Amino acid sequence: MDSNVLISAIVFGGRPRDVLNLAIAGRLRMVVCGAILDEVKAVLEGQKFRFPVPIVYAILREIETIARIVDARSIAPVIEEDPSDDKVLACALESKAGYLITGDRHLLDLKKYEGVRIMSPTQFLKEIRKG
Repeated sequence: MDSNVLISAIVFGGRPRDVLNLAIAGRLRMVVCGAILDEVKAVLEGQKFRFPVPIVYAILREIETIARIVDARSIAPVIEEDPSDDKVLACALESKAGYLITGDRHLLDLKKYEGVRIMSPTQFLKEIRKG
């Protein structure tokens, strides 16, 4: 899951929370990298949400208990419109993920990258319910 899905799961619930709940229950393996955790931290503490620092650190610790943390290496540029999205792709590649769950249009437009299927939370939930 990328940072926008994690933040949506934490703040708003809905389908992103359903995906996070699957990870909490151990029904899927969630993988994140430092860049994703840094973005979650920055957004939750930032102007829009203004979560208190101790709450943000508690959230990050919880994510770290349910997720595998990988050190994503840099990859050749893929998303010209938003190069920071390349870090998310690098995380998915490093972890040999089957899926990248995102709400980011730049990533969703790819649909697939180096064998990683890129889906929204709703698409992912429909996919796993089929199987």
